[in-house]
Amino acid sequence: MSYKEATLYFMSGTGNSFRAAAWMGAAARKWGAADRVIPLVKGNPAAQTGNGNESLIGLVFPVHGFTAPWPVIRFALQLPRSRGTHALVVATRGGTKIGPVFLPGMEGTAVYLIALILVLKGYCVRGVMGLNMPSNWMTLHWGLSPENVQAILPRSNVKAVGYMERIFAGECCFGGWAELLLGLILLPISLGYLALGRFYLAKLLYASANCTGCGLCVASCPFGGVKMREGRLRRPYWTFHCESCMRCM
Repeated sequence: MSYKEATLYFMSGTGNSFRAAAWMGAAARKWGAADRVIPLVKGNPAAQTGNGNESLIGLVFPVHGFTAPWPVIRFALQLPRSRGTHALVVATRGGTKIGPVFLPGMEGTAVYLIALILVLKGYCVRGVMGLNMPSNWMTLHWGLSPENVQAILPRSNVKAVGYMERIFAGECCFGGWAELLLGLILLPISLGYLALGRFYLAKLLYASANCTGCGLCVASCPFGGVKMREGRLRRPYWTFHCESCMRCM
């Protein structure tokens, strides 16, 4: 496809989705398209994206609760209506490596939920993809070793770049049907996460005695979910606006 521009919006806490969006943006440049990689919280699609099939818009985001995070759903719902602007959806999912075996994550309903919203908004969705990135849900498990991270990333880079090359070559890239089926089975969990779970996950985060009160977590939170409490000890406090993106960690 002769896209003149590719605008990729990403939601990223620890960097996985940002890294994936940057790879995809670099691939778009090789095809001669002007690329923009923009954080979701700074997105203004009405001013930043074109209309029609010479423009490509992408949403890149992590999987939360086997579906798309609420900020991404809200962003998709608030997108301006389109007249055939091409679009793609990529969900970064938690991949791991145990010994020589690479284990994939599971995006569930994430990509197809956002794709459905885009179609209803008048966009022409050209593809969806779940992309394995180093699992980073550190409220649930310890961080992966640097060796495992460095083993996963090159494989992910090849898949992300290959996906963009197929899109620019005019292919439609739809897959993840098994993951979608599992996501539909797990839909009660996803709905529970969106309705309640995402609020209470914030309460798993607290400042330990090692906290210096520097305020970096407050300054870096993209959703204003961390507030600083002044008192005998200056400590951050996680509010119900936390979206568990883990940038503070």
